[in-house]
Amino acid sequence: SLSKPTVIAPWVNYLRRSVALDGNASSTARLDGSESNPRLVLRAISLSRDYINHMWTPDFLGHFTHAFLIRDPAKTISSLFDKWPGFDELEVGFPEQRALFDLLKALHGAPPPVIDSDDLLEDPEAMVAAFCQAVGIPFLPEAMTWAPGGDPSAHSWWDGGSFHANLAQSTGLTPQPRRYVEVGDAPERVRRVYRRMKPHYDHLYQHRITPV
Repeated sequence: SLSKPTVIAPWVNYLRRSVALDGNASSTARLDGSESNPRLVLRAISLSRDYINHMWTPDFLGHFTHAFLIRDPAKTISSLFDKWPGFDELEVGFPEQRALFDLLKALHGAPPPVIDSDDLLEDPEAMVAAFCQAVGIPFLPEAMTWAPGGDPSAHSWWDGGSFHANLAQSTGLTPQPRRYVEVGDAPERVRRVYRRMKPHYDHLYQHRITPV
């Protein structure tokens, strides 16, 4: 979510695993700076432990301009299983993301903007421009690139930052073809989690924004 001023939003638990872990940059965008001089910053966030749905009151949620980044659970769950074989289904986050989306839609009478990670990586500039238009901030082409470097462990509580290793080496969002991930060869426990999470992803996917 975009904050007024900068605050990390409750749905960010999902973003830690969104987009990356398969050779893509793992990051999320937020607004940093005053309304008169906004600056779009890409930053990895690691807060998957911090479920705060008990704070989802209309007053609290009203402090934010909300947007959602989603990723095909076949990719999310297979990446998670690769890095964290013993993950618990309750830590995946898709039901919580859908619950927050539905709550915001009910509160505001319209769905918040949704970006699918495959769309973002296939055409980064067009999708970021569409996102900026959807949330009412200027699109800055220079924000699409950045200098590589940094210590991934500074952004992660898990195993020294391996979830964000690709981010530290990245220089921007670059076009990448869609890649299908097969979960059929995964253990039954992982396939079961995928089957349960897919409807939540599909629910948000139907609301995704497309390039302007």
